[in-house]
Amino acid sequence: MFSIGDVIIYSVHGLSRVDDICEKTIVNVTRTYYVLHPLEQSNLKERNRKTV
Repeated sequence: MFSIGDVIIYSVHGLSRVDDICEKTIVNVTRTYYVLHPLEQSNLKERNRKTV
């Protein structure tokens, strides 16, 4: 579904880059896992934020 180097939106960490794709077997079930690297988002600005 994704490739190494793709930038995705991950619900917990926001923008992240796919650094690796690997398979792991746990209790005889093999699944594919993505290794993600959260990207710094200091250049993004907040919008519609009210100050009280």
